[in-house]
Amino acid sequence: MFLYHLESLKPEDEDYTRTIELVMASLHPHNDDEEIKDLPLLESAIGLDASHQAAQTFKKTKKLVPTRCAIIVS
Repeated sequence: MFLYHLESLKPEDEDYTRTIELVMASLHPHNDDEEIKDLPLLESAIGLDASHQAAQTFKKTKKLVPTRCAIIVS
């Protein structure tokens, strides 16, 4: 919801900063949970080498994936 609204805004818009803050507030708990709980469990399950390889693959994928979602209007 917030991301959809954010895409319609420009940095100079009055609502832009507040929307960014809401997006970040929504994402922080999810991100923290993954870093603190999920990733250590995954690393112990797949091993350190596989974890490093997965991290490298993820970095490469981030370069290919769009940073903005595409809105398709039909």
